[in-house]
Parts: sequence; C-alpha cells; structure tokens
Amino acid sequence: LDDPTTQRWVARDLYGTKLSDWASDREYRIIDVLWDLPPSALDDPLFVPVGESLKAIVLGEKYPPATARDLLHALPGGLSPPEVLRCNWERGVPFLDLV
Repeated sequence: LDDPTTQRWVARDLYGTKLSDWASDREYRIIDVLWDLPPSALDDPLFVPVGESLKAIVLGEKYPPATARDLLHALPGGLSPPEVLRCNWERGVPFLDLV
C-alpha cells in the first residue's frame, strides 16, 4: 500500500463499489483517504465544504426525534439550507416527511 496508485485503487474498490441491488440509487460518496494518520487523529472529524450542493438529509425511521431536532439547529444558515426528511414506511412503501 505504499504506492500512491495502489492506494487509489484500494480506496476506490473498498468505498466506491455498490451492490447490484442498489444500482438504481443515486448517491455521491466523498472519499478522503489519509494514510499514516497518528492514532490520536483517527476519530477527528473531516470538514467537507459541500456548501449549496447539499439539498436534503434523509433520516431513517428510527432516528431519534431529539437528535433530529439537534441536527436542525446545527445546520448552517444560508440561502438554501437543506431539507431534513424522515423516511417512514407504510405497507412496504417509503414516504418522506419533513422533520
């Protein structure tokens, strides 16, 4: 893994491959591989400046309501803040509701 070309392919294969069951999903994955981090930095958050490109955040049906409210308050203000939605299921059909 010392060769940068090998590192790129390993990261792509590990994080950039989807199962065929999810082939129709539209998603974007941001992969930032930082090799040789000191152990003290492994859990440090990574700031990704998505700016106006983030349009919505979809939470699962079991995501805690109190935490969802905290998330809403933590979102940056701006011209077009992302919508926060919860995915609920009814008779096997997903529905998105605003949080």
